[in-house]
Amino acid sequence: MKTRTVDPQHAVRESLETFEWLKMAGCEQLFFKYDSTFDSPPQGKLGPVADALADALNVDFVIACPALPESKRTL
Repeated sequence: MKTRTVDPQHAVRESLETFEWLKMAGCEQLFFKYDSTFDSPPQGKLGPVADALADALNVDFVIACPALPESKRTL
């Protein structure tokens, strides 16, 4: 699934479709990978996708950790 360059609505739709497929396949843990440089278009998609997945999972919050140690991006 590649949602980095698409508009937020498309990213949300594709992410939710993938989530439903994974859930039906018995997935018990979900990892939403995003670019640690946050270099998406101005309208962004990290927030809308994270919110949609949180709603689908029925959780109150998500943890975002923009780190990639091998690229010297750490918290």
